[in-house]
Amino acid sequence: MRADLFFTTSFPTGVLGLPRNSLFDTDECALTLQAMNRSYGKSGFNVRVREEGKYSRGIKYTLICSVCATGQIWFRLRRVNGTTVEAFTSYIQEVVDGLPPAEQGQKNFLWDNLSAHGNDMVLNVVYGAGHRVIARPPYRPWLGPIEFVFNQLQNELRLRDYAVDNEAQFVQIIPRILTNIQGIDATFTHCGYP
Repeated sequence: MRADLFFTTSFPTGVLGLPRNSLFDTDECALTLQAMNRSYGKSGFNVRVREEGKYSRGIKYTLICSVCATGQIWFRLRRVNGTTVEAFTSYIQEVVDGLPPAEQGQKNFLWDNLSAHGNDMVLNVVYGAGHRVIARPPYRPWLGPIEFVFNQLQNELRLRDYAVDNEAQFVQIIPRILTNIQGIDATFTHCGYP
């Protein structure tokens, strides 16, 4: 029912009547840099690796990212495990403070139901700046354009798998990929935003 109401009702339960360029879809994802020595550990499908090598659980990063139909992307990449209320609040504060003067006006932040997203500190930052929050329906990731941006990022990282040899290169390549992502407005349209 929430998914149906999301596109057929206006604020606060839906996005009906809101221009796409006022929507900022925000979410986070985990990125893991696996063993950096690629000379060990690769094998064919269904073949066990028997060589000694640098195998580990990897280095974990959290990427918080926001996209707008105008093509703007804001992001923060940190070497932490998960998103805290404080980290998400400071990130949203950066986004709100970093809006260009031409982009001022009421914006609508879309995100899922992660507990850090609905915290009072986060809501105070958004509402205090004159913007609004609309929760995406739960269990419907295909309604979030940010999920498709994360998919593009994952595909680009996969293409560059052997070009990344260390953590510094990993941290440098993420912003390059994100700033070159195109077609965000088309992604909003594909997700059903009028």
